[in-house]
Amino acid sequence: MKKSGLVQLRRAAGIIFTLIMVLAMVGCAATPTAAPAAKATDAPAAAQSNASCEIKMGLLLSLTGDLGDLGAAQLPGEEIAVEEINAAGGPLGCKVTVATEDDESTAQGAVTGANKLVFTDGAITLLGLNSTDSVSLLDFARTNKVPIMNQWGGTVKLDTEGGDYVYRVALSDSFCGIGTAKFLLDEGFKTAANLYENSESPQSNAVTMQNAFEAAGGKVVANVAFNPGQTSYQAELAKVFEAKPEIVLLSAGADSAANIMREWYRGNYGGKWILGSDLGANEVVAQIGADVMVGQFGQTGADDVNSPSYKRFLDLWKTKTGQESIAPYASALYDSFIIEALAMQIGGKATGEAINANLKAVTTGENQCLSYADCMALLKEGKTIQYMGVSGPLQFNSHNNVTAPWVILQAEGDHWKTYKFYTADNFKLGD
Repeated sequence: MKKSGLVQLRRAAGIIFTLIMVLAMVGCAATPTAAPAAKATDAPAAAQSNASCEIKMGLLLSLTGDLGDLGAAQLPGEEIAVEEINAAGGPLGCKVTVATEDDESTAQGAVTGANKLVFTDGAITLLGLNSTDSVSLLDFARTNKVPIMNQWGGTVKLDTEGGDYVYRVALSDSFCGIGTAKFLLDEGFKTAANLYENSESPQSNAVTMQNAFEAAGGKVVANVAFNPGQTSYQAELAKVFEAKPEIVLLSAGADSAANIMREWYRGNYGGKWILGSDLGANEVVAQIGADVMVGQFGQTGADDVNSPSYKRFLDLWKTKTGQESIAPYASALYDSFIIEALAMQIGGKATGEAINANLKAVTTGENQCLSYADCMALLKEGKTIQYMGVSGPLQFNSHNNVTAPWVILQAEGDHWKTYKFYTADNFKLGD
């Protein structure tokens, strides 16, 4: 099913459910009254004494716009997690369901989607967020006691503004910039340039790369910004290549990147590219074109392919999708659902407050476990758990950030292949 069809189907299901509930309320009430705005704790708290209770989790994901392809490719990660959770009986014996909204790759879409998910659909938590979403919803999360989980946004703002109700299981751009700079220096590049979109995550990528690259002896010879949706990027390309960089970091969404790369190719500018982390999906290479992308570099969050957690999830992914490789950030989305469900079990309540209070306990206990079912079995025995994430260690610091693996990619045909892998222990978190 195409991503637009999936979103429409889920929205339609949500509308039907809401209509049924409204009709039931009208039939039972002698005097109709306006329903209060849904609170994150209402439905699950009331349902905990019911054997057929249901817990609503919210998925706020980019399914259209510049990040749409990368976001839609992650959807099987959520589906695998929810199927696994429910097959094992669910947290507190309740069934997990998911309401989904498309943020349209914009801040306004994030705010609109979050309000609908929480106050109309009754979601107790929001998962699937990128950098723009997270920054736009910092106050919303804390005011409404709704945890927000970012699995693919590296904005440096969360390095210090993450914390209560705000979580990230992706590597910060602070570390991605270090990884990018280290790779460039390892490959012998002495000069580089930044071409970046005027939005949160691309700006973070550009700044952190420059800081790390120049601190290690490299030189950034040009920083050029652009706005998404321009009819032409010739002026920006001319500025970048007048400075004669050996390689250019392109930090952008997929649609803008495709147009820029094609204009660069037609203009015969020469030089090399490394694409930013929002461009790590195979679909991006295919969209731009194999002839344009041949030999160019990319980067993205990665999984440790040697870990038992990865091998287990890869088998689940292949069975679900028929694909031989896991989409970028899909494992982190899977992990997000698993750890939040386990946090509810540890906290004894299906509320945002319980998730927020117990998430760190999911990955810091004494007994390691790879699956939701295995972790639940240990909890029911009264033991503490250390869930071993597919996407990384998931050890949150005081600002609720984690370290994670990182991979440098190289285009080959219509897809990326791994060029160099950095394990999570290359990146050290402060408090």
